[in-house]
Amino acid sequence: NGQTIHWKLDENFASVAIQTVPPGVEVHVDGISKGKAPLKDLHLSPGAHTLTVDDSCFQPHEQRIDVSRGKKATAKLKLQAVTAGLQVKAVTNRRKQVKAKVWVDGVMIGSTGTPLQAPICAKTVELRHPKMGLFRSALKLSKRRTQTVKFKLTEGQAKGQAGITWIHLPGGPV
Repeated sequence: NGQTIHWKLDENFASVAIQTVPPGVEVHVDGISKGKAPLKDLHLSPGAHTLTVDDSCFQPHEQRIDVSRGKKATAKLKLQAVTAGLQVKAVTNRRKQVKAKVWVDGVMIGSTGTPLQAPICAKTVELRHPKMGLFRSALKLSKRRTQTVKFKLTEGQAKGQAGITWIHLPGGPV
């Protein structure tokens, strides 16, 4: 008959964005991996869905969302790091204990000589002292075990400089 029919189809899915804090963690929706967050414009059927994160660096996390057809939704999963014990000690070559701030992956977590907790997947530990400077070492933590890191600092004379230069002797975590 030469008539034009216009028909608008409603979407039969919800458009979902998923964020994790911190980002970069694999997310499963209803038991199926959807990739690493942040995820954008994920098409999910209307109804309830279970979002899960099962990563060795973080406590297991599960969150339910309920989405509606044709709607947009955002889910934000705040993850809690698995931690391990850390003890950081610093001594001079004269066996004097050094009190300094302890930083793990750029976050200050306490001071030398006190029991500390650090994220199990942390990569570096730093010792920061206002006069002696900054010292860094690789870090490898394990569950149910306290890692001890010892910084042995020795006085050394730097060429062309007056005063004392403090040097972290190599050896990494002990």
